[in-house]
Amino acid sequence: MILAVYGTLRRGGPANGLLRGSKWLGMDRIPGCLFAVGTFPGARFNAEHVSHGIVVDLYQLPEGKEDDYFERIDRYEGFYPEQPDQCLFLRKEVTTVEGQMPVIAYEYRFTPVAPLILSGDWFDASTSKS
Repeated sequence: MILAVYGTLRRGGPANGLLRGSKWLGMDRIPGCLFAVGTFPGARFNAEHVSHGIVVDLYQLPEGKEDDYFERIDRYEGFYPEQPDQCLFLRKEVTTVEGQMPVIAYEYRFTPVAPLILSGDWFDASTSKS
């Protein structure tokens, strides 16, 4: 299973250690928009203003250990499968733009009232005015 990450879980991000043991496959984009929600980004995959896409790092999760990784990452992202109304993010399947690969990514649950990250890249987070 391939996980696409766009914010603090990316290589060089403060939470990347949660992916230790998985294999970095490279970068791609997923359709949608990225917003500066504060100290972290929030992505909307079916966003009203689809930009050039969201820059993601792709990670192959170790076979047979996917559930262990998702348990840690779900907790970090505030995703509670049994309580979707309590979630900050939702886990969804999307298709990458360049590689056309199905991947799992976390979508911000709320409609952001936050600046749009014009580049789609959290590490190059120049924003529009909110």
